[in-house]
Amino acid sequence: TYACLEKGIEINAQQGGTFSGKTFNVLLAHCAYYHNNKHLNHTISIIAQTFPQIRRGLLNDWRTIHERIPHFLTRSLESTHEFWIGTNKFEFFSASDNPQKERAGKRQRAIIDECDLLDWDTVDLIIGKSTIGVSLMWNPYAEFWFHDELLPTLSEEQLFYKRTTFQDNKHLSNKTLRWLEAMSIKDPEKYRVLGEGKTGNGVGLVFPNVNYFMHAIPGSVHTYGLDLGYTNDPSV
Repeated sequence: TYACLEKGIEINAQQGGTFSGKTFNVLLAHCAYYHNNKHLNHTISIIAQTFPQIRRGLLNDWRTIHERIPHFLTRSLESTHEFWIGTNKFEFFSASDNPQKERAGKRQRAIIDECDLLDWDTVDLIIGKSTIGVSLMWNPYAEFWFHDELLPTLSEEQLFYKRTTFQDNKHLSNKTLRWLEAMSIKDPEKYRVLGEGKTGNGVGLVFPNVNYFMHAIPGSVHTYGLDLGYTNDPSV
């Protein structure tokens, strides 16, 4: 991520399983980069779908970083969740609570956590108004707009795409490791996503052990199907 910032890579895409440390490392890399480039006068927006999501994840990681490395921060406004490293301003906001921030003004960079929870139109606007680059992080429960809308438009020079797993995080507790090990036995599809960081077919599928294929059905043939949705869908 630090190299992406130095090179001005447009899209830094971080796909990873749970406890892989991707969010912490993206935030840390931005703090280190802007500490070493104090006078750029950049604005960096740190975004998630809701503010409780920001409070539980992003702000916890942010405060941990600055408790351990207090000389990074120049000043802060906790009431508005704005922080400065030199002349560079970091602002936290939720996409659902502050849609005007997505539309108003430009920023140099954006960091979007659990980006798969945001709709494509929202993310497209954030990317368009970020003049240098955007970092995207997500757990790969299933394919989403990144694969369908964004990826086909990017060249190799514009994209850095990395997959991480819990094995990249050397600070996990034994309890967490045992939980992941049990998951690999009890629910292989869930482990594929949360343990291995690989794109799944969708956690919660009624029939997870299926093979998908493309097949053209003749126009004269009538077919019938039933959409069962997911296990948390009332219609199931």
